[in-house]
Amino acid sequence: MEALYRMSPGAGLRGFCPSAHGLFLCCLVLLALNPTRGSTDEGRFRLSGYAKSFAMLQQRVSVPEIRKPESRRMWLNRVRLKLVWRPAREVSGEFAYELSARATGAPSPATPWLPSSALFDYRVRDLETRLYPRIDGTGRGFTMTQNLDRAVVTVSLPHADVYVGRQVVAFGSARAVNPTDVVAPFSPEVLDKEERVGVDAIRLRVPVGIMGELDAGFVPGRDFSTQSGAGFVRGRFVSHGADVYVTAMGFRDHLLLGLDVAGPLGDAGAWVEAAWIRKPDGRSFPRISTGLDHRFSNGVYGTLEYHLNGAGASRTRDYHTLLEDRTYLAGGVFLLGRHYVAPGLAWQLTPLWSVRLTALCNLTDRSAFMSAAFEYGVCQNGSISGGVLFGHGRGSGVSSSPVSIDVPSEFGPFPTLGFVSVSYYF
Repeated sequence: MEALYRMSPGAGLRGFCPSAHGLFLCCLVLLALNPTRGSTDEGRFRLSGYAKSFAMLQQRVSVPEIRKPESRRMWLNRVRLKLVWRPAREVSGEFAYELSARATGAPSPATPWLPSSALFDYRVRDLETRLYPRIDGTGRGFTMTQNLDRAVVTVSLPHADVYVGRQVVAFGSARAVNPTDVVAPFSPEVLDKEERVGVDAIRLRVPVGIMGELDAGFVPGRDFSTQSGAGFVRGRFVSHGADVYVTAMGFRDHLLLGLDVAGPLGDAGAWVEAAWIRKPDGRSFPRISTGLDHRFSNGVYGTLEYHLNGAGASRTRDYHTLLEDRTYLAGGVFLLGRHYVAPGLAWQLTPLWSVRLTALCNLTDRSAFMSAAFEYGVCQNGSISGGVLFGHGRGSGVSSSPVSIDVPSEFGPFPTLGFVSVSYYF
């Protein structure tokens, strides 16, 4: 594992030596073992969180003419502190702060395996993300960032709950691609999907009937810009044993109308999540995800989902025009083709061991993004995981960027990433 993140001489740490990595890990351990954590002030405050360390090795070919394999070593450490505050029965607050340190062993553009900075656009104001170095730049060296990811106060009224502040705004029941989730969606290549990126919002949730709910919210954009913000109204009700959600949303000058139905289908679970999106230029397109999941008697859980991306290109040579279209990316769409199939398997080998296999296949260009991972619980609050993520398709290994004009497939150019991760929750 040490070989994955060992820095070479002159790696450009700008004052940080390899011992800084050890110092950072010591801080994580001290935070996790802090005897003062937990509830204080008669249970009104509760501190929790986790510490994670990822050792990653990414391999790619960056020079098509030479086709000489290159590897990139990365080491990512992340600590997240969560504070829950309950001053009264009707009022509660949640705050979460995240500190991340990343070391890379070779100059390279920003990796697609981490959340995109575009997800932070739904925040009115934010902390300075980069702590070190102060000058923006990518490449060889050491980077430390911060993220105030939650800062929300909840007020429970007699007939409604009000949420004000930085919180999660996520919709959809589909497993692989959520057409109605456009505020802060996960792209398939993000490695750590445990926490959604928080956005600034004001939200009202009102119970309707026995199991129904009316959910309305306003998500201001940066500096309260209405053109970069969002507003939504979402209703939930139950029909014939299925959960039904109806959504109307305006976001970044787009209009979205959504329908999400999820419920049992015999021994399996089924869902249909659909969205009709109208762009600022008047053009519109559908996005639909439908699928099945089933848990077998031998501990295997399987899913199969089909996704239609009505805004995608039917020919691979048109991919670059979508990447140059800002309204396309602003519409919450991160796929380039039209038709996709996403199979998945998860197997609980023992109470401590689990294995999962997933794939997202582009039927237009016959490329696929695949992952295989395992997780082992070493203790009650700690686990070790690892795996590999890679792209397959025409153009594999001929570009260092995820998508290139000269590559005739969407997922073929994705580099291969192997990782080992250690997590501890407190």
